[in-house]
Amino acid sequence: MGLERGAWSTLRPRASLRSGFSLLEIMVAVAVFGITMAALTTTQVSTIALSRTNLEMSAALDAAQGVMESLEDEDDFSQIFARWKPGGTGPGNVFDVRGLEPTRDDPDGRVGEVVFPGDGVQLLENANDRTLGVPRDLDLDKEVDGADHAGDYRILPVLVRVRWSGTGGVHQIEIVGTLAR
Repeated sequence: MGLERGAWSTLRPRASLRSGFSLLEIMVAVAVFGITMAALTTTQVSTIALSRTNLEMSAALDAAQGVMESLEDEDDFSQIFARWKPGGTGPGNVFDVRGLEPTRDDPDGRVGEVVFPGDGVQLLENANDRTLGVPRDLDLDKEVDGADHAGDYRILPVLVRVRWSGTGGVHQIEIVGTLAR
């Protein structure tokens, strides 16, 4: 019994009418691959920028905390303002932070500063600065006046600010505290 000619052809698999991929299928695959790669690249670039920003923020915060700790560790409480005010007898009120660049509009070219209530020369109870919590009785005599209290303060509000130009623009951190005798 032999197989008829037509029967043999039904037993073997039929060849596909088409083989390979069409140009449209290849273009769709390339487009999907391109979109996926663009998304991954964008995510990677964003992650790198965020990592750099986090490093900058960490450096700024560490520096600000270090300055605040230095203020708290001063041996002579009555001399903190004299040592840390602008042009003071000690470190002064400005400082640098390694790896951070000052903003273009920064007059002293340094990223960090220490701020006390008043005009930078005088320590004033009647200064208007909500961040530092003044007006406030600094010599604890139960009066808020316009006199310079650089020599008789008992409490000392202080702000340590770091402002820099970094990844993504201008950034700033502030630490506010009150030192007391």
